[in-house]
Amino acid sequence: MPKAPSPLARGLACLCCRKRRPVCRQCVKMNRSSECEYDDTTVKSRTQKLLEKLSGLENRLRELEGHGYEHSSSRDERYAFLGAAPSFSNSPSSSTSSVDLSISGILGESRVSDYSWPASSGSSSVAASGSNFFDALQQVSLDGTYDIGALPPEFQSLSSSSSTVPQWDPKTPLPNVHKTLLLNIFLSHRHQLWFEGDVTRFDESSPGNLFLPEPHPALLNAIYLLGCHFARSPYYSELETTFFNKALNEITAALDTSDRLVDIIEASCLLAVYLYINCRFLEGYCHAFSAARLAVGLAHPQATPIPIAPPRTMEETRNRISAFWQVFIVDRCWTIANGLPLALPDGDSNHARIKTPWPMPLPQDNVEPSKYIPALRAKAVALLERSGRLSSNAIKDDDYWGQHSTAVIALKRLSSSLPMFVGFEPWRIQAPFIDVDLFAIHTAANVTVIHLYKDINEEETTKAMRTVLSLIRQLSDADYEFLDPTLSAAWTCVAKAYMRTISLAAEAPGGPAAYSNVIAVAEGELDVICNAMRVMSAFFPIAGEHAKKVEQERQRIRR
Repeated sequence: MPKAPSPLARGLACLCCRKRRPVCRQCVKMNRSSECEYDDTTVKSRTQKLLEKLSGLENRLRELEGHGYEHSSSRDERYAFLGAAPSFSNSPSSSTSSVDLSISGILGESRVSDYSWPASSGSSSVAASGSNFFDALQQVSLDGTYDIGALPPEFQSLSSSSSTVPQWDPKTPLPNVHKTLLLNIFLSHRHQLWFEGDVTRFDESSPGNLFLPEPHPALLNAIYLLGCHFARSPYYSELETTFFNKALNEITAALDTSDRLVDIIEASCLLAVYLYINCRFLEGYCHAFSAARLAVGLAHPQATPIPIAPPRTMEETRNRISAFWQVFIVDRCWTIANGLPLALPDGDSNHARIKTPWPMPLPQDNVEPSKYIPALRAKAVALLERSGRLSSNAIKDDDYWGQHSTAVIALKRLSSSLPMFVGFEPWRIQAPFIDVDLFAIHTAANVTVIHLYKDINEEETTKAMRTVLSLIRQLSDADYEFLDPTLSAAWTCVAKAYMRTISLAAEAPGGPAAYSNVIAVAEGELDVICNAMRVMSAFFPIAGEHAKKVEQERQRIRR
């Protein structure tokens, strides 16, 4: 007697047969016969389901953003500060009071020429064909700004709703005019991305680059992606997904062949920052972790299964050093910002100790190595992350005090070599109107002081807190777009110190009434910090998340 076939598990029957067979027992018991569904494929993995959900959410987000361009939407706030003239005030509430969020007129046309950047002093212009990239690089001044007015005429009337937009089919090579604009925008913001690689290699017309490998397509697509992000144009915003997917595909192909791995490290770092600033932390961490593993492999080829050849020239060695410190800073900064584990740990053991030389200037830079900004930035970030770990350590044993003493000595050395921050620089003809690199480094150094002295030396802690607030007050609205996107995390540390002051004053003998002046001053400083975070959140959403957490904590301590 033939054996009866076993019933199919739920989900294995095809959709056609679904109508001819009974519903499953579970749906019958639940009285949901009409809702019983079957799938004609195998059961999907959790990863597949999450990817499909992510894709659906991204499509829905694009639909909502597209609808927002026709009407006033919250996305408009991202572009609200592009045409703002510098305005300064020392009042706690004035950080955002002069910011105009109603710029639907600008977004309605979305012309790049309408973004009121002041004209650059550069006299060279970019040819309409965009073939001479060296001329385009000349539009980027020494302070990292670019001149939109000097770009080809077709970009000065760029609009997502205009027929004059130079359309691009992603299946074809990117036209030179698009390359020129996106590269210029990227170069003006590369300090925020900690990209210190050689930018002259992007000049296709330079005779010196004829015999050098071209930049990897993964790096170029990552650069174009960040260029689209900072362009603040609806037209380029729609291309972000295209460049992001292209960069991912190129990275995968490069890892299979070990092709130009330094470029892949830099591309992975750029993708990580792009995801971080858009609050996609886990995705960003995956790319940061991948870049960290590759960076370790460049220094220790035996530590990775990917075959890596040793550097052949001094220039290649310098590029590898630059890529390593880019990975290091991205890892440390965003560990502070989002609390994820370190992707590139360090320690006292020989295996974990970082032995890579500090970034070094080129001979033609005419800069002392001790005052080279990329090196100072790396040192400040390393100290900030290390001091943050020490401040959260509840056990104050001999090992703790040994590390604390080492950190204090390193901080004193760093502080002695820091150039002075002068604030507003009147010779700058367009934003940023301050030295944003020194701003970030001085902020990191003072927050490190707060971490190291908060339970030891109240005078030093208070001095550092006031210094950070004085730095914030020197910002104009137009500067926020060019700030380090992780500064809001450092400001959060200062806000916690002020909230701690309020809590101690409320618990002191006499209660809040006896220390009303102290509490009022601390509340005013917290207003300055929160307002600065809100302005910054128009460009970096993570700053808005930090502001919400600070406000929630303020509400808690007021109860």
